[in-house]
Amino acid sequence: APLLSPRREEKGHVISTLATASKGIALVLLVLLAGGVRRACGFAAKPPSVRMGTDASDQFLAEIKRQGVRAVVFDFDNTITFKHSGGRVRLEKFPGYLEENLSPCFEQVLPKLFEARIKVGVATFADAYKCPKTHVAGEELVRRFFEHYFKDPMNDKIEVVAAYPENYQTEANYRTKELDSPMPLSKEYHLGQLCHVWGLQCKEVVLVDDDIKNILAAHKDGHPTRFVKNRKGLMAEDLLAHSPPPSPSGSGSP
Repeated sequence: APLLSPRREEKGHVISTLATASKGIALVLLVLLAGGVRRACGFAAKPPSVRMGTDASDQFLAEIKRQGVRAVVFDFDNTITFKHSGGRVRLEKFPGYLEENLSPCFEQVLPKLFEARIKVGVATFADAYKCPKTHVAGEELVRRFFEHYFKDPMNDKIEVVAAYPENYQTEANYRTKELDSPMPLSKEYHLGQLCHVWGLQCKEVVLVDDDIKNILAAHKDGHPTRFVKNRKGLMAEDLLAHSPPPSPSGSGSP
């Protein structure tokens, strides 16, 4: 076969490269178009790895019942939600914050907890302290979130304790929470308030949280715990994994 001239060979290479690039662009456009069609038809894209599994919520419920647990307390940001509020959200950005922001795992396990008469609480660092009128924060943030997703603010179903410990380190501030000393920097205050309201012991109240410092502090106080390890919303594997994991001797990690 006759050899191609360098110029013709280079021209052929350019044409081949352009054809490959065109195919790639066409594929991207098809994917984007498909996503637009799905949204237009009401099919919301779900974040990866959010499926509960066939019976994860039932396994979790059965296990905590065996432990004598009577209440489950969930962190809010990155546990119930995918996106972090930063403690407060601007009112004009609130609709965008709400969009596709509920963990399907939490959505599935919540009614099962209600059916089993397990008490439910939220312990969050989102705090209304010095919150400007241009923002929503604290318990109001949580209630409005529930209202959006469940058509119910859960006022009579879920207890909410919203406080950012850093705001309550001075005497003038921690006295407003009826404390005699600065608020602990983890969720000891939140859990203590909930145990008091419910009349329960620490061992009867599980904490589900994405901050390992909160998990370790709660575990030290005697609370069963579940760690949301990826900080991308509650997953099935988080409910089923013991945290901190038991040590070889059978006791929890320090």
